[in-house]
Amino acid sequence: MEQVKTKSVEPQQRFALSEVTWDDLNEAGAYVERGSGDLYRIPKEALIPILEARLRGSRTDELRTALREILAIAEDRSKHEES
Repeated sequence: MEQVKTKSVEPQQRFALSEVTWDDLNEAGAYVERGSGDLYRIPKEALIPILEARLRGSRTDELRTALREILAIAEDRSKHEES
């Protein structure tokens, strides 16, 4: 009788994939949606507008914070000059 060798179809090594939210996506690649199992390919070209929008948003937030601080300093100086 001839001996037959079988190979296991089970993976030899297991590793966990990292999870990111759509808002935290910052690298081109293929992503699987956890709930549906749908595969999405995100090319570099598609990331450029997303990253630019984030950059504009962070600049806008920084400007708002800076303006608030400037206004607070101006109000404080105005109060000290009146007293």
